[in-house]
Amino acid sequence: MPQFDFLRQFIEQTLDDVGLGGLTESEKEQYLPQLARQLQERIGIVLLPKLNNADLDRFSKLTEEGGSAGEWQAFWQSAIPNFEEEFKTVLSDFADDVRKIVQSVWALNYYYGGNRDPTR
Repeated sequence: MPQFDFLRQFIEQTLDDVGLGGLTESEKEQYLPQLARQLQERIGIVLLPKLNNADLDRFSKLTEEGGSAGEWQAFWQSAIPNFEEEFKTVLSDFADDVRKIVQSVWALNYYYGGNRDPTR
């Protein structure tokens, strides 16, 4: 599944929302691709099982050809009637999981390391 700019923007906004908006460019280069891959995998895990055989063939073709953002959008909307809702749910669940992980790291850091900022 191709990486679209809006996924990166969503991830950056999510990090900002949980207090990690001050990452350096070097840190972003390190972490954003990893988070984007995880988000793309989640999207695939949720959406791919909903495709019929013909749509799976179309998916494979678009993947091989490197379809444009518009082609992918048209594909998903035609293949999954409630695509927007499904997609928003995946994004929301991802953001919730990021938030929980960051909160856990902060709590562990506070417990074991004193009152330090775990983002630095």
